[in-house]
Amino acid sequence: MTQYLCENACEVIAVEIDKKLMPILEDTLSAYDNVAVINADILKLDINRIVDEKNGDRPIKVVANLPYYITTPIIMGLFEKRVPFESITIMVQKEVAERMRSKPWTKDYGALSLAVQYYSAPQVMFTVPAVCFMPRPNVDSAVMFAPVLSVQARNRK
Repeated sequence: MTQYLCENACEVIAVEIDKKLMPILEDTLSAYDNVAVINADILKLDINRIVDEKNGDRPIKVVANLPYYITTPIIMGLFEKRVPFESITIMVQKEVAERMRSKPWTKDYGALSLAVQYYSAPQVMFTVPAVCFMPRPNVDSAVMFAPVLSVQARNRK
């Protein structure tokens, strides 16, 4: 995914926590001069500082294949830290994607639904069956696109 982003974006900042993957990423991405790979825990990283340094605090696009066990803290962190972004495109566990876009008064509606819908307009673009992965997980995945709502749009909701 990072290679594809490098081929289509002006600048790519990738965050990888696993030190063992760093040499592989460096080798795989060596042909691109528009990528920086940061070996860090995304939950502890000051994303606003990076956005300010690399992009002059202009809105960014977040694209990620999130670790399913920390999807909610990552998403909530982006919103709560007021990271300036214009959209989020993420692959998450299918049930989490459904929760993010669930409507009030349904069983899946909760704090995550409320927060994601307050800041954005989440849409499930497509599902990815578990059989597409090796090793195969026990759950299906979904790719979700969420353009950020302006303050005016949030006030109209």
